[in-house]
Amino acid sequence: MSDLERITGLINDIYDAALDASLWPQVLRRAMALLGGASAAIFSDSTLPSDRFYSSVDVDPAFGESYVSHYVKLNPFIPFEEGLAAGTVFSAADAMPHEALRASPFFNEWARPQGFADFIGAVIEKSPQRMTKLMVNRDESQGRADERSLGLLRLLTPHFRRAVAIARALERSESKSGALGEVLERLSSAVIFVDRDGRLVHANGPAAQMLTENGVLSWSGGKLRVGNERAAAHLEAILASAHRGQPAPQCCALSVAHGTPNGECMSVHVLPLSAGTRRHATAPAAAAAAIVVAQRTWDLPQRLQSAARLYALTPAESRVVGVLLTGCTIGNAAKALGIKEATVKTHLQHVFDKTGTRRQVDLAQRIAQCA
Repeated sequence: MSDLERITGLINDIYDAALDASLWPQVLRRAMALLGGASAAIFSDSTLPSDRFYSSVDVDPAFGESYVSHYVKLNPFIPFEEGLAAGTVFSAADAMPHEALRASPFFNEWARPQGFADFIGAVIEKSPQRMTKLMVNRDESQGRADERSLGLLRLLTPHFRRAVAIARALERSESKSGALGEVLERLSSAVIFVDRDGRLVHANGPAAQMLTENGVLSWSGGKLRVGNERAAAHLEAILASAHRGQPAPQCCALSVAHGTPNGECMSVHVLPLSAGTRRHATAPAAAAAAIVVAQRTWDLPQRLQSAARLYALTPAESRVVGVLLTGCTIGNAAKALGIKEATVKTHLQHVFDKTGTRRQVDLAQRIAQCA
């Protein structure tokens, strides 16, 4: 199974766990398999005991109890973690040198006896009353955290954050369906539920705004249209499966990057709702699929460098693309670069030819997918 398939399956499970807390151990075990870990836990420390949350896999209960009762006071990472913002991904090396960690009482008395060699984590929630973290512990055979594991965790962290936010709202509300609508309205991401005919079941505020802009999401003939070709094809496959009543094996979640004409990059997630554990009482009764569109930050210079290597772009062509993807018109790009508009158009045409694109929106998407 490829990393992409494992990531997609894990994202499926993360959103399932938001609706069914008994699935968190399954999520943690799949995260360990993907990231490399010997044990994992997602937990919160809150000023209100009723607000605390804990789930773990392969954590020795005795060590878990000793941590809470004693070793949390010796944990050298606590002051460092308290200064992190929600959504931050970190490793032990970010907090202190590895040699200092291995010399600490916390490591020698609590971590080393369990065979731990390193830790990676993410801040899921952060408020004056509560802090929720995801931690993955690596053993000696797995070695220290590498950039691959940290990069994958950065990719997954927004999904963990959304899932925990949904789970919190469901816990607080007497009406689970009402709570789901409440939390969807608080999300900055656009979230739409559609039935098996592609017709609207529910859209939160950001989704309604996006529909009026006729961008990546739009209505045509009373049905939802997705501007990204891969996402649209995947949604069509999900809805076709819903019509048959037998979910197709290929209809798992899909996450793709979608470039816009002004150089923005959106993450488009298409999730089936009619199969397996994802069908839940809190989901809109007629919903067959959910589409989540979120603005995505991406490192344009790094992506341009990758695209330049992949498509053999010249330095001048890369500069033109870089300026155009910030939202500049051809005229403004010419002024910014100190060249003629005709030169900008020539470079852009060469880039179109090399990348197999014909429009700036397609080029933006092509660059966004370069890593």
